[in-house]
Amino acid sequence: MFKENENIKIWQRLVSSSTGAIVTSIIVTPLDVIKIRMQAQSKPISSGDCFIYCNGLMDHLCQYVNGNNKQFSNAQWYKKPLKFTNTFDALQKVVKTEGVLSLWSGLSPTLILAVPQVVIYYTLNDWLKYATGYENYKLATSQHSLSVDHINFNQKDLLPPLCGTIARFVAQTTIAPLELLRTKMQSKKLSYFEIKNITSSAIQQGGFSVLWRGLGPTMWRDLPYSIALWSIYDYLKRRHLINRDCCIEEYFVPYNLIILYSACGAVVAGIISHPFDVTKTHRQIELGNAILHNTKITSSTWKYLRTLRKTNGFSSLFSGFNPRILRVVIATTTMITIFETIKKAFIKFNTENH
Repeated sequence: MFKENENIKIWQRLVSSSTGAIVTSIIVTPLDVIKIRMQAQSKPISSGDCFIYCNGLMDHLCQYVNGNNKQFSNAQWYKKPLKFTNTFDALQKVVKTEGVLSLWSGLSPTLILAVPQVVIYYTLNDWLKYATGYENYKLATSQHSLSVDHINFNQKDLLPPLCGTIARFVAQTTIAPLELLRTKMQSKKLSYFEIKNITSSAIQQGGFSVLWRGLGPTMWRDLPYSIALWSIYDYLKRRHLINRDCCIEEYFVPYNLIILYSACGAVVAGIISHPFDVTKTHRQIELGNAILHNTKITSSTWKYLRTLRKTNGFSSLFSGFNPRILRVVIATTTMITIFETIKKAFIKFNTENH
């Protein structure tokens, strides 16, 4: 009997997730490059301060430097003197003046952290759903071997959000020290070969916990997002399989439905997590400036959330909603579709050669 994920190896999951991470970053990066260029025009950032760079899969804290500083020649892309009126105008001018490749400025350093994080997240999430028995439960549903009540909802439907939450927590916890060290390296103009000295210095000053400084705001945003995304995506996917037979071809959800289900999950998850994303962005920039300039930061995420709402109104919690939702939906649907496609190819290959 064919069972999804039964004969897929860990390295095949790794290939699926890493390919998805690279392709998604390439597709989504131009959106954030244009956004940052327009933000730099409308609200100039002081040299030495931080801003957020997002490739659709994860955020990166970058230091804004003087465009004439030769030591930061790779970071000059966001301070080139062009005047933009709107997104489309910015896209045209950047391509015409600087070339198409300028739309992928800053891609290389982000991939250093984006690929490992996404690989851990998707690989662990997929493996956990198999290890906890969710895939067998999904198979039983599609074979009509469960009661009507179980087909509508069952406690095992809680497994995808649980697995997604665990996977996201592990991925963020693993990568957080690297992101913090990267910010320090950038501020001190150090090479990657000096990372051992940076690590020792950080631990001596604040203990091991300093390596996970600022992880809280990220978790407040990403864990609710993962819960909503995988709850909706996997439930819709399982419901589709109720009226399908379990041969290899029919067990897999068609690509158009994968895109639809992942988009639905991404939109709902994006709405739920957006206030935390706004707060996280503000606090991450504050944290970056604190790291670079040795200043203090505010206390909790909830306190910052209340302060932001009280100072700027409830609408401020949803500032930048449209561009973020667009980026999130594109990134999520692309990543899930590529991951499922390559995984399906591996499963078919393994089954045929078993």
